[in-house]
Amino acid sequence: MDIDYGVYPIVVQHLRETFDIELAERKKVNKIGSEIANFGFFFALVFCLFLLPAKYLPSEIAIIYLIEFVNRNVYIFISISIAIFLFGEWLKGMRNYEKAELELKENGILLFSKTRTIELKYDEIKKFHGVMNLIHGLSNMHRLNFVIKTNDSGKYEIRSHKDVFNGLTDHFPDKT
Repeated sequence: MDIDYGVYPIVVQHLRETFDIELAERKKVNKIGSEIANFGFFFALVFCLFLLPAKYLPSEIAIIYLIEFVNRNVYIFISISIAIFLFGEWLKGMRNYEKAELELKENGILLFSKTRTIELKYDEIKKFHGVMNLIHGLSNMHRLNFVIKTNDSGKYEIRSHKDVFNGLTDHFPDKT
């Protein structure tokens, strides 16, 4: 019997139960970043209220209203508020990543790195949830961030190839 070695690496990849991942650890500055982003978003909305009357005017008069009557400072404050929002999103998305491995077991998942080992049994896992940050997600488009949520409100954020996430959702179909 001849073995087709073109298919052999694909079969071995599917039989492998250990995957290379990166465990994410949140920083203390993430909560501050969330508050800064909310602050910037709120003020952007407040200052955009000055632009709202232009919606109800005919287009020619709306242009005159936006150029002549709305003060230049309103546009400056809107721009600053959007910049504050983006800075807060950047702070909110900062993570420390540590190389780790994910091992699929019959009754759950084992996450292990140099500093810690996390064993999650099947009953402890609540769901798998994909996440994306507005700023940091654009730089790592080829790698997927997702969170494993547990029943005791624990969250384990992981960055890996999308095939790992797809494999987990195939292995645990009722947890997505």
